Amino acid sequence: MQSNYFRQLIVISCVLLASCATSPKPVSIKPSPKLHSLPKENVSTVDPKIFRDGINLQLLKNAEAHALPANARVLKQARIMTVNQKVILPGGCWDYINAVWNKAGFPIKKRRTIFKGSKTGSYASAAKIQSGDWLYFINHDYGNIEHSAMFIDWADKNNMQGYMLSYAGQRRAEPARYKIYDLTSVYQVIRPKE
Repeated sequence: MQSNYFRQLIVISCVLLASCATSPKPVSIKPSPKLHSLPKENVSTVDPKIFRDGINLQLLKNAEAHALPANARVLKQARIMTVNQKVILPGGCWDYINAVWNKAGFPIKKRRTIFKGSKTGSYASAAKIQSGDWLYFINHDYGNIEHSAMFIDWADKNNMQGYMLSYAGQRRAEPARYKIYDLTSVYQVIRPKE
């Protein structure tokens, strides 16, 4: 049975090759501008080390487009460092977000606290949080420890589930990542100021 299959395959191949021997008509092939103008960062849109929980490059760009101007600068710098450059630096969550904000032009003197509660209570409402804000919160998915990360957008605003840029650090030698966090216990909100 297999030998018949291979014989037929050889016959078809010979026919196709013979048809190639005829003089071909000139064909003008123009490259698709869409294929050649994709930004390099699109290569990482499916990188599971960086993008988790359904987050993608379009979500990041939408957040940048709708953010306050200062917040948009911070979001863009975060995207460049995380998606394009895959920056890994010594330290933990605070160090990474601090580096992003400094690089975006917002050192400590150019930051303002929008909300300040405590680790044990008085938490920020969803209305207090905007794209690009730096949040300090209790990480309920990782032993209820304190964590800081950058808010990107709401995944489920009613249930306080937000897309965040987070850096694990802890000598993991991994880039930062975008993922969903439970933001029911945000005790500090910081925003860049011009």
